[in-house]
Amino acid sequence: MSRVYWATRDVAAELRGTERHWLRWLAMSPGMHAWNLDLMPHEEQLNKIISMVPGYELNYVRDALDRSGGRWHGLREVADMLRTALQVEGFTLEIDDVQLNSMNVTLNTALVLGSDVIALAAKIHGYCEGHAYVAYEDREWVASVVNRGLRDGVYRVDMGWDDVVALLLDVEGHPGPVVTSFSITDDFPNATIADFDGTQDEWYALEDDERWAAGVAGLTRSPWLRIGPNSRDWATEWSFDELVTPYDLLAPDCEARVREAHARYVQRLKEVNKSK
Repeated sequence: MSRVYWATRDVAAELRGTERHWLRWLAMSPGMHAWNLDLMPHEEQLNKIISMVPGYELNYVRDALDRSGGRWHGLREVADMLRTALQVEGFTLEIDDVQLNSMNVTLNTALVLGSDVIALAAKIHGYCEGHAYVAYEDREWVASVVNRGLRDGVYRVDMGWDDVVALLLDVEGHPGPVVTSFSITDDFPNATIADFDGTQDEWYALEDDERWAAGVAGLTRSPWLRIGPNSRDWATEWSFDELVTPYDLLAPDCEARVREAHARYVQRLKEVNKSK
């Protein structure tokens, strides 16, 4: 059974893999509603979405749209295909020479519109495999959000949250950041996240404390992995790549919005690279 591990240097708590999939549903739902594919399908909107997809992707959806002839049942089929692709596969969107990932666009909606509970779900789902982390000073805040999610019935009981909260709050017994990993992908720390310039044998020859410190240093060079009190605020933390949502893509000034978001994102990456 898969697990999302939350670990300090010395101890780990386990969140069930089924809860990670539940978090995915919570995180994706605001964005899926924003794509507006559940109501009466509009040919103009479907054409607009498909026009953003490079020709080498979703050709089967493009063909179905051509066959539809504007008829309701045909358009309904296209909308269903797009919904499935958005939820399962993800695909490239290209607007004014800016390439976006549809999964990121969908998840960003949770950061823009969601409560802290929903935004946290998006951060955990989106980044747990790449090792999201909770800094020492943010641990009590994240624990409070988890408790709010449990209290309101948004997060589910008996999934391991109690152990996660206990670990987050034990800042004196187990200090430092709490780092996530997913049981079926790379564990933490690893040579990739540490940007280790050496062989795997050399990496594993290091002492445990050295590897942990190198891994944590690698995390801090990737600030988008941090989960903190401003998780939904692009100005102080990070969205999933460019802060673009389906609402932006379906707006009349779509191109201007994407260009602006891309410029902000590129500038922030430059600032990160300068600080390394």
